[in-house]
Amino acid sequence: MQSVVEERKTLRQGASVRDRVAMVCGSSEAPSTGDAEAKFQQLLSRAKPLPEYGYDALSTWRRGCERALQLSRGVPDFDSVKVALEVACGDGMASVALSSHGIQTVLTDLKDWRDPRAQRLSFTAVDTDGVEPLPGDAVDLVFSYNAFEHFGNPARALKKMLAVTRPGGYLFFEFGPLYAGPWGLHAYRMIPIPYMQFLFSEPFWREKLRATGVRDLGQDLTELQPLNRWSVRQFDQLWRTCGAEVVSSQRFTVERELEIVTQFPTSFQGRGLTYEDLTTQAVQVLLRKPL
Repeated sequence: MQSVVEERKTLRQGASVRDRVAMVCGSSEAPSTGDAEAKFQQLLSRAKPLPEYGYDALSTWRRGCERALQLSRGVPDFDSVKVALEVACGDGMASVALSSHGIQTVLTDLKDWRDPRAQRLSFTAVDTDGVEPLPGDAVDLVFSYNAFEHFGNPARALKKMLAVTRPGGYLFFEFGPLYAGPWGLHAYRMIPIPYMQFLFSEPFWREKLRATGVRDLGQDLTELQPLNRWSVRQFDQLWRTCGAEVVSSQRFTVERELEIVTQFPTSFQGRGLTYEDLTTQAVQVLLRKPL
């Protein structure tokens, strides 16, 4: 257990890091990535691989059950949910778990890569907004995981989702990593260096990824998933102005990687970043459509 002196020292150290990061972000000088690029191999040698996400049959089933349980506990009046729409469904296992409890589930995604256990569920391939043309007010619950950071136009996507939600229905979203966070480039499975999107120029990191290959979603891909690069502030404003009630919202933050911001300040300066941008890893929000 920390002593009072140790606790105060920890607080001072935390404040010092925050102040130094704020100073870097507040600089108006143009960013320069040369220092970090020169030390790429050094950064790579000390990088720690992140745990595997898991796309095997057991991992996807467990994750689907956990998400279904999260929805059942977090959505008010969940017992009244008869029809649910899963947007950017991926393997679709959350909908499989929900359907086992009698909920009619409809799935959408850019392409069909559902788990075989989800093949019996209704599915439609859609555009980058992630919503199929359903009748208005048809759905009691709309939900998605790890999708809003990829939508080409998040505001338009949310408008479509609200249109198919019945009055009084709910919309639940949990997604990340956000673009400005440490793993926001979504390249951490290949190159586990935090803040690659700022440390290095785009031609530099693209060349490194070409050399390593891109593997994501449990597949070998030709390029990274598309990102809209929205900040946490933009998403917060979207929830406030979309016309729905914000029932709850939560941010998941990561601060342990901030040392790299102060080690390579020129990579981060002049970008209009904030401390909350750099530390917000993921977002969770529950909305309710007005009656």
